[in-house]
Amino acid sequence: MCPKYYNEDEGVYAEKNTYEISGVEFERPHDLSFVGIGPKNYNPDKRLKEEVCLSLTFNPKIDASEIEVIVSKGIVHLSGFVRNRDMKKEVDKCLDRISGVIDVDNQLQLLKNGYSFDFDDYDLY
Repeated sequence: MCPKYYNEDEGVYAEKNTYEISGVEFERPHDLSFVGIGPKNYNPDKRLKEEVCLSLTFNPKIDASEIEVIVSKGIVHLSGFVRNRDMKKEVDKCLDRISGVIDVDNQLQLLKNGYSFDFDDYDLY
């Protein structure tokens, strides 16, 4: 049985023939009517963030210590620093293999001489 929603135009409850995962709407197959219906308070972005973080952590070609990950509606937002262009490309490759990632907003920057420098850590006067 498909979930019901209130159809304001007709003033009745009707079966909903679509479901949504991470902000993307899919058509519900008739023989699999419960596909896409998760438990209350299920947050697929939380699971996806965990999977992204684990993939970055255990990839031997990536130093993830300066990478911040935010996931919203299946879109992975990355900020922070990596050591070189090859590492930045490897991050993209790593995330391409993860099911559920809709898009990657890669705002990673390259470290200067392989080191990060934060002016807030130093008293310049």
